[in-house]
Amino acid sequence: MTLNKGKTAKRLFDIFIAFIGIVIFTIPIFVLLIFAGFSTKSLGIYIQKRVGQFQKPFYIIKIRSMEINEDNNTFTSLDDERITHFGKFIRKYKLDELPQLFNVLLGSMSIVGSRPDVSAMLLLLSEKQKIIFQMKPGLISNATIKFIDEEGLLSTKTNPAQFYLAEIWPEKVKLNVEYVQNWSFVNDLKIILQFFQLLFSKSTSLYKKNRM
Repeated sequence: MTLNKGKTAKRLFDIFIAFIGIVIFTIPIFVLLIFAGFSTKSLGIYIQKRVGQFQKPFYIIKIRSMEINEDNNTFTSLDDERITHFGKFIRKYKLDELPQLFNVLLGSMSIVGSRPDVSAMLLLLSEKQKIIFQMKPGLISNATIKFIDEEGLLSTKTNPAQFYLAEIWPEKVKLNVEYVQNWSFVNDLKIILQFFQLLFSKSTSLYKKNRM
C-alpha cells in the first residue's frame, strides 16, 4: 500500500469508526455529561484549544473530570485535588475522551496519532521533533499505551510536574516521532488492539479485586 493510499485508508477508517462510535456512545456520553455536571458543579463538557496537524489550533472536546480552574497543564496526578471522584473513574477508563469521536469525524483528529497538547508545550520541542505535526493528533498512541497509568505513576512522585517534564514528556515525544517516521495503517491497527487489550486487562483486574 502506497503512502497516499494508506493515508486515504486511515481517513476512511477514522470516519467509519467515529461514526459507529458516535451512534453507540451518544446516549452514554450525554449520561456521563450529566453526572460530570453534578460532580464538578458546572457544565459537564470541557473544551480547550490544542495544537493540531501542521501546528494549526483546534478545540478538543472532553467530559469534564476536574473542578473549574485556570491551570492549562495537560497532565495531572491521580491524587490531584481538582479531580472529582466521578472524574477519577472516567479518567481511569478514558471515558472522558469519548466526545473526541466528534473531533475525529470532523477531521481535526484521528483515531491513532500523537495526543494533542497545549501551545505552551511547543517551546519544548526541537524543529526535528515537530515532525509529529505532519499527521493529525489522535485519541490513542504508543505513548498512551506505555503510560496508560500515567496519573497513578505521577501520584507517587514528590514533584509530579518535574518528573513529567524530565522523564515522561521526552519519552512521549520520542514515541510520537517514531510513530510518524514509521507510520503505516497496519501499525495503527496494532496500536488500537494493544490499547483495548490494556483496557480489558485493567477492567478484569478491577473486577477480580472487587470480588475478593
